[in-house]
Amino acid sequence: MKAAIYTDKDNLGFVFYDENDHSVMVTHPDINIRRIVYSYLTKEKEFTVPASNNVGDSRIIVKKPCENVQFMEMGLCEMFHAIGVHVDWGNPDNTGGSTMEPEVDKQVTVIKSLDDEKSFEIIN
Repeated sequence: MKAAIYTDKDNLGFVFYDENDHSVMVTHPDINIRRIVYSYLTKEKEFTVPASNNVGDSRIIVKKPCENVQFMEMGLCEMFHAIGVHVDWGNPDNTGGSTMEPEVDKQVTVIKSLDDEKSFEIIN
């Protein structure tokens, strides 16, 4: 997995994550940013995760983001709030993370409702 990172748009770097050996490599023009991001992604963090299918039912787990792809994605999502480094999710050089396909019926088409632009309806 490869994800673009930045503190300002002129200084772009990347996080490289190898899910086979759980290693992290960080590139960035600023050595301090490299150190902060590497430390953040390789030390234990508290993550809030669902405990069941009930809304609001959650639990706290302590994991290193580098333990697997899902925790790496969660760590990257929370990185700006924790250390002030942005992830550029729209960068064309990103290779993405999880290869897991969501369980959806690919035969169902979802279109925008004409009544309310925030609601959607399923058309078969």
